[in-house]
Amino acid sequence: MIPSYLNTILTILSISPIAYVPTSAAKYSDARKLRNTANSFRNFLKKKGYTVRDGNLKFFFTNDDCHAAIDAVGTCFGNNPEANPYGVYQLPHIPGEAIDDLVPSFGGDRTNDGFGLEIRIRSDEAIVLMGVTPPKAEYFGYTHYLYRSMDRRIKSDGAEGPTNFTTILASLDDTLNPTTIRVKQNKKRYKSSFGKDVVITTTGHKGTAKDVQKALKQAGVSNKIVNLQKISIQRNQTSAEFTHTSTGLYNAGLDADKDTLMLLSRVAIFQNETAGNRYLQNPPVLVFRVTPNQPVTITLPQPSDDKHTELTPQPHYPTPNRAERTTRSEEIFRTALDTLENAVRAAHTIRENFDAQVLPLDGNHCIRSSISCVGDNPDTAYAVSATNVTLPQSLTNDESSSAGYFVVIGVNHAATNSSQYSELGSIDLRTGTGVASFDNRRMPGSAEPYLLNETTNDASDDIAKYL
Repeated sequence: MIPSYLNTILTILSISPIAYVPTSAAKYSDARKLRNTANSFRNFLKKKGYTVRDGNLKFFFTNDDCHAAIDAVGTCFGNNPEANPYGVYQLPHIPGEAIDDLVPSFGGDRTNDGFGLEIRIRSDEAIVLMGVTPPKAEYFGYTHYLYRSMDRRIKSDGAEGPTNFTTILASLDDTLNPTTIRVKQNKKRYKSSFGKDVVITTTGHKGTAKDVQKALKQAGVSNKIVNLQKISIQRNQTSAEFTHTSTGLYNAGLDADKDTLMLLSRVAIFQNETAGNRYLQNPPVLVFRVTPNQPVTITLPQPSDDKHTELTPQPHYPTPNRAERTTRSEEIFRTALDTLENAVRAAHTIRENFDAQVLPLDGNHCIRSSISCVGDNPDTAYAVSATNVTLPQSLTNDESSSAGYFVVIGVNHAATNSSQYSELGSIDLRTGTGVASFDNRRMPGSAEPYLLNETTNDASDDIAKYL
């Protein structure tokens, strides 16, 4: 038996569930209407002096894709081993762009010459997604990442740190999810966001964002479905822009020493697997890379002679509004959880015990510290085992005995309405490959056998359904 290494224990999405309300059919589900809108959008921008290149959205990083990913980059990025794959924007490279894809397009017929899963972009470019959000599911999200970057750490004497490239995979902005995304919704906002027409513009340049908005309006796209994901462009001191003293995160440009960008889409737990698989295999989505034919120069105030002075230039990107996240306290379940832990310990031979710790993953911090954020999602709280552990072949070192196993206990956050869904997962850290996962659909009743003969001081008589 090959040992596996337990890494991720809990994944908790902090979005309160809302009852489902039927949605109307999306206009862009009709490929002809989507294509006509895209052509109008493209023609307007062409007249405004832009080149619009086609990309696409592909869903993979299931275990079937891991062999290709590991061969290409040595990891499968901690994928979900079941049917919650990642959608990745495959984007075209442009003339002058340094191409050293550590994450090339891969996966059989998904390979496209001239496309990459990571790209370098100029500060005046935009990436535009146009299409339909996923069909009814527990969750979807769109997040853009700084994938690789030069080491930005500063030595104690103020000198720059190492100049090697490092994989950061850190979010550059808030995730667009069913609560925060702009689509034609009803009052039941969350569940009415599925299967709806949507446009997402990702850019760090206000002028380009405005031109994209004009092109969308001319193409008949309602402003009510247009979303903005900002890229906070880093300002370089040597060219009247600011690096370490600015709020900018992304070092834009086409040269080999510039940051790379990756854009991801997630979807979890389709209500109808047939409809979900159809969406994953052929998403009704178009993706564009929008580039001004003449690079746009950003003029900023000159930096102070004192390099330690904090400078706060006006941002050259629009800042979208986002809904504040809220959740509920689960302190009421503490006594019941302690009772459950005692019952589990009495029922099993415990070789080792490990507490879960919440990873303080924050894209801003990871980028500025040049540390990996392992594909953080601002919607998610990641709780992991305090140490990386090996699953023993057996508890007695006797090959004839049963193999070892993990028992994980905790609160079902979806049952308490603290999150939209919860999930446990184990990952082989040698390859970043998901080994197994277990989501909240299978959690109800799992604690009851341990609590049948136990009593708690909690107010609810059926407290076990929350554990």
